[in-house]
Amino acid sequence: MPLPIKRAEWILKNILDSKLPPPPVDINLEQYQQSGNVPLHERLKQPSQNPKCFSCHKRMDPIAVVMNAFNTIDAVNHNNSAATVKLNDKVIRNFAGFKDYLKTEEESIAGGFIKSLLRYSLGRELLRSGCG
Repeated sequence: MPLPIKRAEWILKNILDSKLPPPPVDINLEQYQQSGNVPLHERLKQPSQNPKCFSCHKRMDPIAVVMNAFNTIDAVNHNNSAATVKLNDKVIRNFAGFKDYLKTEEESIAGGFIKSLLRYSLGRELLRSGCG
């Protein structure tokens, strides 16, 4: 799985408190690894067309394209051209636009922070019942 997709998955789960199911077991994730000079937004078209992958990639891909502006050590990657994406009907042109989008998601971010803090303080995953 390309690094921007992993970052997008992490942002959805840990910052925006959005649940994502694991990838289908019959999908070969290695086929989506970096391949030559094909831009990320072009490589993301293939999994987005797969009905098993569409629901998650619809949410992850725009964030992944924005996060592709950074390389492996989080320095700005000047080799990647920024692509305009839509995230929840909001047009995002760059990372600054993504930060502005995050400012509109205060409730999700607060919920994710509280859940992460509780998981850390309890030393376990949270249960729906609140017990055990």
